[in-house]
Amino acid sequence: MMIKQALRTQNHDPSVLKQAWRAYRGRHPYAAIPQVAAALQVSEAELVAADCGHTATRLTPAWSQMVLDLQSFGKVSAKTRNAGALLQQTGRYQNIECNRGMAIVHGHNLEAGFNFAHWHSAFAVEEKSENGPHHSLKFYDGQGTAVHEIRMTRHSCLSAYRSFIRNYKAPDNFAAPLVASSLSPAPGSNDPITAEKLQRHWQTFKKLQDFSQLLTHHGLTRYQALQLAGPRFAVAIKPAVFLEFMRTLADIALPVMIYINNKGSVQIHHGSLETIKDLGATLSILNECSELHFNVSRLDSVWVVKKPLESGLLSSLELYDTQKIPIALIYGRSDVDTEEDGRWRELTETLSFSTR
Repeated sequence: MMIKQALRTQNHDPSVLKQAWRAYRGRHPYAAIPQVAAALQVSEAELVAADCGHTATRLTPAWSQMVLDLQSFGKVSAKTRNAGALLQQTGRYQNIECNRGMAIVHGHNLEAGFNFAHWHSAFAVEEKSENGPHHSLKFYDGQGTAVHEIRMTRHSCLSAYRSFIRNYKAPDNFAAPLVASSLSPAPGSNDPITAEKLQRHWQTFKKLQDFSQLLTHHGLTRYQALQLAGPRFAVAIKPAVFLEFMRTLADIALPVMIYINNKGSVQIHHGSLETIKDLGATLSILNECSELHFNVSRLDSVWVVKKPLESGLLSSLELYDTQKIPIALIYGRSDVDTEEDGRWRELTETLSFSTR
């Protein structure tokens, strides 16, 4: 309690934070960084930065070139998480496209997308674990929240990782703030939209991108759009039904795409769900090269969503947390170029009757 009070009153002074972290680590030597940051009531980026020169090295923000250089690492573990879900994939960064402040990765057992507008700081970190040290790269947004993490595996090229750190190590006088100034709220739309108007627009969709353009044009969040879409296009279902639905997907080995994203990163699971473990607070989906974990306590609402595209009706499940922020988007197909499976269509139709 004394340490937490000191942190609050001294505005997260790095020396005080470093002392607090070392004391906490002494009691919990294998505690993960998110757990420690929550316990000490600081952002993850601030916590990691406090240990620079010991377990952490700050890196300069050359985002596009950094991501391109990940191709030299070999097989790694890549992780994207938000408040309600985490997707971890073991694969290789390959076939990387960088353009206009964004990047797309079509790697072996690893598919991801990055929006560098929300990347703010980066560190190379060595953490203790029961199985020895973990070497990783951690990327954070302007609020010090994790956007992406890359951990070396026993199949990774550590020499490439160390070379990466040498190439991007920030100079000792590097003083860019860890937490960005608060952004001004986005201006509201000059074209206010009613439910009737949105539903007419919804019927004209030809491509999936048309939905994103609708949100941007009218200044809507995804959740707000679903509320206006009406039962023909979006139905809220009981969250408990989702858990049983995922077990059904695993039982029938139905291929799906699951998007886990935050402001700066998205990772995509492709394929069927092999093993489901319901641990009460967590629903875990374990595949050969990936792990997907849902924090059930953060799951506030689940929607069955239908978009009548030019290529045919596209049905999806959208999961939201208590702040109405997306946790996951799930589609009934194995990749963007395939049609959705008829079994998926039938299952989502059935879900539509499990209203809240």
